[in-house]
Amino acid sequence: MKKFRKLTDNKIPIIITTQAIYGRVHPYVYTNLRRLSIELNCIFAEDMTPETAYVKLGWVLGHTNKLEEVRKMMLTNYAGEINERIEEKGFLY
Repeated sequence: MKKFRKLTDNKIPIIITTQAIYGRVHPYVYTNLRRLSIELNCIFAEDMTPETAYVKLGWVLGHTNKLEEVRKMMLTNYAGEINERIEEKGFLY
């Protein structure tokens, strides 16, 4: 948490993604995620893969470095990178 706090104090965005191929990250499932959400205001990248979030963050930072604008853009679905709902037939068959 100390390293993360140092980053956020320096206005560097922290993006949290899921490690699973399918599914999303939710800030209130685990204690440490709640801390990252509430104390450090990290950005939870819905169901984006880490690779997609990385590329998108690079694109977003090319447009703005204001944290609230970064958050807004990271959570905007521009090219189908965020799914509202994943149907089971979309990945099990």
